[in-house]
Amino acid sequence: MAQASGSGVHNGRCMMDNSVCVMERRMTVPRFVIATDVEDSVVVLNLNTKRYYILNSTAGTIWRGIAQGKSESEVVELMVLEYDATSEQISAAVARTFDALEKAELIQ
Repeated sequence: MAQASGSGVHNGRCMMDNSVCVMERRMTVPRFVIATDVEDSVVVLNLNTKRYYILNSTAGTIWRGIAQGKSESEVVELMVLEYDATSEQISAAVARTFDALEKAELIQ
């Protein structure tokens, strides 16, 4: 199970990676959120809201990066090596996933 505590760091900086601006967000998993790998997915439960989410393998890769303390740009760097997509596509997908996880109160 992945658990961490602390608060996310938002700053206005962005890192340029092949002319793509990647936000330098470093988020954390709050104590009230637990997660476990199930086959090629990740199941995440917010104990406060009693809601659970099933992340596909791509979102699971992003989740594991966040749980390991990686910043948004570090997650993008890892995924560029693993997935057959442009850095622009990966950067946009990672940003959307960070936003969705934050909105669901799974990261902060």
